[in-house]
Amino acid sequence: MDTPPPDRSKRESEFNEELETFVELIDNEGLPQGSESRKRLQEELMMTPLFSMSVKKAALDHDIVDFAQYAVLGHVIPMPFDGSTNDLATRLSKISVDGSRNELTKSIDPVLLNTNTPWSAFICGSQGSGKSHTMSCIFENCLLPDKKLGKLAYPLAGLVFHYDSMDSSHCEAAHLCSQGIQVTVLVSPSNYGTLKTRYSTIPGADKHLKVRRLWLDGSHLNTERIKRLMAFGDDNEQPPLYLQASCLPPLL
Repeated sequence: MDTPPPDRSKRESEFNEELETFVELIDNEGLPQGSESRKRLQEELMMTPLFSMSVKKAALDHDIVDFAQYAVLGHVIPMPFDGSTNDLATRLSKISVDGSRNELTKSIDPVLLNTNTPWSAFICGSQGSGKSHTMSCIFENCLLPDKKLGKLAYPLAGLVFHYDSMDSSHCEAAHLCSQGIQVTVLVSPSNYGTLKTRYSTIPGADKHLKVRRLWLDGSHLNTERIKRLMAFGDDNEQPPLYLQASCLPPLL
């Protein structure tokens, strides 16, 4: 049998020591029993933003909670770990989605998004990591009633603030209209014609997407809000050109 390099053996030894230290700090005695503990667990499950199918089954089997609204967002990759870095590396190298349908059904534990409780999310990642795809999935889970996705008896309403440069590009969330979701896009009146043409190219826009001009009521504007809209504040060292004033000497 090949002997691992000294530096690799050292790293594995350090890893195992660190793992043992962390395990000592983890309470593995289970949840305390009793009515109060059951109520606390029930509340935690009802308010959790994400849960797996295995959690859903356990909650139903023990009559703890029945999730009212949810939709599939992803899945957990099963990877039992025996504490060895060699075992971890081997299992990571064998992860694949090329197996048979039966094998995938047995191994995948779907992760569900709870759409029946308030929560917040911050999506970050490098370019091409799937941020936009994840956001689209969340939108569909909250807005699209589809039995293939989950249970959504009462679809939510969505409000998206899209910030972009003035190149007349459209918001990716508007593509929800291709799934039959009604979408209304509010745009600047000065850019209405260009953006209306751009959004009309989205599949399903003719039936499920409306582009309207966004007008501000004069009663909603005050000095402070006007200054913000004009990108001008008291702390501006260099005000915009359209706000600069020149002092001319008196004419003789």
